[in-house]
Amino acid sequence: MTVGGMFKVMNFINFLLLIVIMAAGVMPASINALSNVLLRAPFVSQAPSGNWKDGYQQNGCEEASVLIAASWIKGATSIDPIWAEKEIIRISKYEEKRFGTSHDTSATTTAQVFREYFKHEKVEAKLDINTGDIIKELDKGRLVLVPANGQKLKNPYYKRPGPKRHMLVIIGYDERAKEFITHDVGTKRGAYYRYNFKVLENALFDYPTGVKVPTKVIRKAMIVVEK
Repeated sequence: MTVGGMFKVMNFINFLLLIVIMAAGVMPASINALSNVLLRAPFVSQAPSGNWKDGYQQNGCEEASVLIAASWIKGATSIDPIWAEKEIIRISKYEEKRFGTSHDTSATTTAQVFREYFKHEKVEAKLDINTGDIIKELDKGRLVLVPANGQKLKNPYYKRPGPKRHMLVIIGYDERAKEFITHDVGTKRGAYYRYNFKVLENALFDYPTGVKVPTKVIRKAMIVVEK
């Protein structure tokens, strides 16, 4: 069964539960726990052709994440890996000219790159956020990109110990399972990868722009993308 098919079944089951609950006199506002969201964004890893030795692709999580979001805006259902590899490198070189580096870019810098490179203004970086804030944006049909300490995510498919500074795309959530559904560009197995709410929130980390620039205060951030 496809991912879309599974969510149709889940939504039908939720509908039946909704009828039972409302018949018992429970108001609709009380049934938020039944909600699920899944935005149909295409996936690509930060090393689309598997060339992890290339420096641009090794550090291309931000570039791959914005590429997924930009493709989603355009309504794309898939991303050609050969084109994506070239585009990730082009975005990285744009960042080098614009900011002097492409190694790591903060939420604010990444949002700026998105607006300038893709000529799309409906992109905003938000600081000091939590799980609830992410869910609210997904409920509005907006895609969410988050910077994180990848080592805290404990993804078994990362090359150990995992990236300390990483960015991924949140495309939905499963309230019942308490999990975010993500496109994690840090692995070729990252499509629809799930992270527990608490695990992902604990890993959120808005690292500064630059090469391993020290962080004095850890703040949690997200980039909200609207079509």
